[in-house]
Amino acid sequence: MTVTTSISSIGTTIESAKETVQIEQRRVTDEIEAYEQFATKLTTISTTSLSHLTSGTFDTTVEQGVTSETRSIQNLFEETVMSVPHYEEDYDESFMKHIAAEFTPEIALLLNETEWLTEQHTSVLNSYIRTAITERKELAQALEVEYESVDHIGNQVHERAQEVLEISHREFNTMDFGALEAHWHRLEQIKTICDSIAADRQETIDSPTRAVACSNSDISMSRYLYQDLAYDYPILATIGILGSSIYALQTQIERLIASVN
Repeated sequence: MTVTTSISSIGTTIESAKETVQIEQRRVTDEIEAYEQFATKLTTISTTSLSHLTSGTFDTTVEQGVTSETRSIQNLFEETVMSVPHYEEDYDESFMKHIAAEFTPEIALLLNETEWLTEQHTSVLNSYIRTAITERKELAQALEVEYESVDHIGNQVHERAQEVLEISHREFNTMDFGALEAHWHRLEQIKTICDSIAADRQETIDSPTRAVACSNSDISMSRYLYQDLAYDYPILATIGILGSSIYALQTQIERLIASVN
């Protein structure tokens, strides 16, 4: 791969990373709104008062406690949370499986095996809904930081890449020792700048806030976001590509300097 081809791939990689974060931001926002709608509508479903609820799984005594119809809860969940535009692409699972993953298997079993939820159980369900919203809001904040980092650092990398690309188009064969040396030193300066940019990006990657946003996941934020791209760490990858291009150009210049001498 030529220096020109390598550097040309940098802009594409950066734009792909930015677009990926933006897509995830929209999806998380949709899920926050869906859960908030679910929580609001949950207060409007049918209720009644029973003194004793019995099923094959649960036997609960209630002293005139208000209860909620589980079928209505399922309908509301399907109309809100399970109706986000990306549900099939990201989850594609049944009501029971999704409820179990989001709210624990116990809640899923409760909704499946009983016709009514007690006031106590509804309170627990509301607690899980609030947790789901909070976690997604934390993720949304982390994604905002991620986008700002990718955008800012990506622009810095792109600017350096364009300068290296410009240098690569120079006619080194026609240059004297002084001109060759000047280009070599400028490339060295750019390499130092890239090392600093990489350190800034690594600091963002290592941020505790970034880790908290994926605390319930077995994969890192980078893997979570960029697993469908060519690199799990696309911005660091572009810096690596640029570094390799700089090395190739410096090696070329060194050979010409040696021939001049």
